[in-house]
Amino acid sequence: MDNLTQKVKELELMSKEKSKCMPPTEQGRSMDVENKCIKDMLVTILQKLNAQDRALEEIRENVEVLNQMSGSHSRSIQLIETLLGRVMPHIHQAQGKGLPNYVLANPKSEISMLTRVVPRR
Repeated sequence: MDNLTQKVKELELMSKEKSKCMPPTEQGRSMDVENKCIKDMLVTILQKLNAQDRALEEIRENVEVLNQMSGSHSRSIQLIETLLGRVMPHIHQAQGKGLPNYVLANPKSEISMLTRVVPRR
C-alpha cells in the first residue's frame, strides 16, 4: 500500500502544481501523464485484490479440510467409544457414556484401570 499511497500523493502534488491557464499542448501531455499514473494505480490495486482473493480461497480450502478432519475424528472417537463399550460393558454401563478413564469406581474388582487425577486449584 505504500507504493499506492506514494502515487496518490504524487497525483495530488501534480494537480496542485498545475496552473489554471495552460496551453492546450501541455494540457494534453499532462493528461497523458496523469492517465498513466491513474492506470498504474488501478493495476496495482487490481493485483493486490487478486492476491487477496487467492489468499482467501486458500483459507476457505483449509477450513474445509479442517472441517472434514474434525468430522472424521469425531466419528473415530464415537467408534472407539462403541468398541470399548462392547469390550468392557460393565465399565461402560457404570459410566453411562464417555471414556472409561473417567470411571472412579471398580465395581467388580476384576480389572485395574487408570483414573484421571484432577489437581485442585
